[in-house]
Amino acid sequence: MTRTTVLTLLLLAAAGLVAWQLGGSVGAGVLAGFLVGASFTGLALAWQRHHLVHRPQRALQSVVEGFLFKLLVLLMAAFALRYIPAAAAIFDWRSFLVAFAAAAFALLAMGTADNLRHVKERRA
Repeated sequence: MTRTTVLTLLLLAAAGLVAWQLGGSVGAGVLAGFLVGASFTGLALAWQRHHLVHRPQRALQSVVEGFLFKLLVLLMAAFALRYIPAAAAIFDWRSFLVAFAAAAFALLAMGTADNLRHVKERRA
């Protein structure tokens, strides 16, 4: 199990605990924000690893593409949760944004380190 997987599980437990303590739409926003942030960060990390293995000269491009991808998802989700009444009744958009950002930042840092370690081991 990679360090990114362990961190994801620990953060999921923490997000679940915080969501349970907050309850209501704020807690649902925390849990949804973490899940969406972790999911799309995982996709961005997979894209980054693909570039590091197959096209290492485009590694920085994959990081920028992953950032823009997550930013687009974050903006679309924030607008949806803010302006669609059915979604706003279930999820608090502010807690969603905070949890998304926390998950994306923490998992991106650990995932990038794991990706670089994987590429180094592969070349050795």
